[in-house]
Amino acid sequence: MLTDLANFPAQENKLRIRRTLKAPIPEEFKVKTKDGFNIKLTRYAAGTKGPLLLAPGFTVNASSFAADTVDENLVEHLSNIDPSGYGKAENYDIWLFDYRASPDSGNGGRPFNIDDIAMHDWPAAVKFVLEKTGAKNVQAIVHCVGSMSLLMAKIKGLEGVRSAICSQLTLHPVTNWLNYLKADVHMVKILEDTHQISTIDIRSSDSTKDKGIDALLWNLPVPEGEECTNPCCKRIFAVYGPSYTHKQLNNDTHIALREWFGVISTKSFDQLTTILRVGYTVDQYGNNTYLPEGKKIDIPIHFVAGDQNQEFLPETSLRTCEWLKAHGNPDMYSRQVFKDYAHMDFFIGRNASKDIFPELLKALRMLDKKTEKTRHSL
Repeated sequence: MLTDLANFPAQENKLRIRRTLKAPIPEEFKVKTKDGFNIKLTRYAAGTKGPLLLAPGFTVNASSFAADTVDENLVEHLSNIDPSGYGKAENYDIWLFDYRASPDSGNGGRPFNIDDIAMHDWPAAVKFVLEKTGAKNVQAIVHCVGSMSLLMAKIKGLEGVRSAICSQLTLHPVTNWLNYLKADVHMVKILEDTHQISTIDIRSSDSTKDKGIDALLWNLPVPEGEECTNPCCKRIFAVYGPSYTHKQLNNDTHIALREWFGVISTKSFDQLTTILRVGYTVDQYGNNTYLPEGKKIDIPIHFVAGDQNQEFLPETSLRTCEWLKAHGNPDMYSRQVFKDYAHMDFFIGRNASKDIFPELLKALRMLDKKTEKTRHSL
């Protein structure tokens, strides 16, 4: 059972103490995609080592990479604000990427699919960053659907990304029994057709409707040790599965979860459900249009996974990494599994700045060497 986490209502999040980030003042850009959706890019211009694109998980705000609830977030770790020690003077030009699934993107629950993110959002984001910075290409740290959609975009011809760190979800998802059950019974379709539900709000409120939903979710099965009375946690576990281990979260992060989640369109889960059922990435119609073109993923990639991840098991990245090695240059792809971490706690965990972020920096440097080696061999 949890000993340091209890029930934190929405009001408590409003009262928590906010700290000033040790990072540049952010600059926000709203970009319109070719199909009329909004994406948002937030720049922390910490130096000239980038640009580095950070893309979050599905329906999660990219601001989670800059969480003020931990001693040092990833944006701060990549910044050069305090060369005397804090931030290690990394000099990255950091760009947080809120693609159309993000509540912060401003699309208000409009329906879309994962193909749209790959075909429209990624090209728009990369094009904007390259034009704004004058750089020839970008690096990327991408998580969950941010990772899968980037791989899909590369297959479909995305240019301007020279290397990537792909976290947790890839082209060959392996999930937990409950997510498979929801996929097999077409839970999303039931919500859409039977109950006329087109959006889901991960944030709980004091409304009668929300209290009813929270009551239904009270007995939702969760892994041992993850019992919790936070309504937002219940909704996250119900929709996505176990997105973190509570032992990796401090109290402020636990109550701030509702800041990074919001209203999502149920339509966006249709394609994900099909992908889970077949075990590999397909397009919105269920066609195998991506894997036959895998050779087009011709950039160095480092896959990372948590050994406790029950949302997408570590085997997910192993399958894609080995598949890429079999279809291309094996030296371009590598993989790393982290002990005691799950899914989203990779980036918001209380000790992620010590356990995870330094390893991500090492991986970025390793990828740069591989990129240079590849360029000279051409």
